[in-house]
This record gives sequence, structure tokens and C-alpha cells, in this order.
Amino acid sequence: MPSAEDPSGELFLVAIVDMAPGQAVAGQRYEDAVLGLLGRHGGSVERRLRTTDSATEVHLIRFRSRGGYESFMVDPERLAYRDKLGDAAPTTRVLEVREAVDADLSRRLRRALRDHPVSAAERRIVVEAAEQAQTWDALPDNVRTLVRDIEARTFPLGLL
Repeated sequence: MPSAEDPSGELFLVAIVDMAPGQAVAGQRYEDAVLGLLGRHGGSVERRLRTTDSATEVHLIRFRSRGGYESFMVDPERLAYRDKLGDAAPTTRVLEVREAVDADLSRRLRRALRDHPVSAAERRIVVEAAEQAQTWDALPDNVRTLVRDIEARTFPLGLL
């Protein structure tokens, strides 16, 4: 994830888009148009969701860099679309987000806790450490050792 010190990493955003009252169709057309501009700025829509009443959309957007997001925000075509809509333009709240837990760590821990014998106390230790660490390398050494021990276990044949 980019930061002020290192703006080169990927940027994940959640956009909560509220359509102007009575303007859902116009707002959706606007979103179709401006989301189509993301690619020229190194961005892509990962998910686009809409409430059942069509009044709000939620977008998960990925940019290859913060600079891409910044250039998207000042894209003349995007700004022209917005000006053209005037009061019918949707209002958007943008949140910068990150993975809560590294996907590889999450998969590894789910597999270890699902596929191998583990006590309730071991499960609690692993889950609490993962919530704090968020990556394999950030797990305390004793927890990484515990996970490796769990992964080496097999169920007795009678329990399969």
C-alpha cells in the first residue's frame, strides 16, 4: 500500500456512491462512464455492488499507484462528466482500505486449523496472533512454530 513515504505501491479504495434523489439512472450512467476511465490511470474495478433500491453503489477499486488515483481525480473527461450532471451527480465517500489479513496467511491458517487436529487453546492462540500480525513474517516465532507443528499432525485413521 502506498504511503506518504512510498507512493509507489498498490492502492485499494472503497467508494460509497449515493445517487442524487430521483436520479439513480443518471447517476448509474455517470458511474458507468467514469469507471470506464480507470484503466488509463492504472485503475480497475474489483467489485461494483448496488443496493436493492439502486440508491447507492459500493465500489472496490484498485490502482497500481497513488499517482494513478491522483491523475484519475483530475482527468478532464471525468470532470466534464461531473459538471454536465450538475445537481444530478452522485455524492461519493472514498475510503482507503487494506487487506485485514494477508490472503496467503489466511489460507494457510484456515487450512491448518481445518485439516489438522488442534485444541481450542491452540486455535485461540493462532487466531489472536494472526489478527495482530496480519502477515506470516510478523507472527511471533512461537506461533509460527505452533502452526508448523499443527501442519505436521495427521488425524488418526479412525477419525477420517
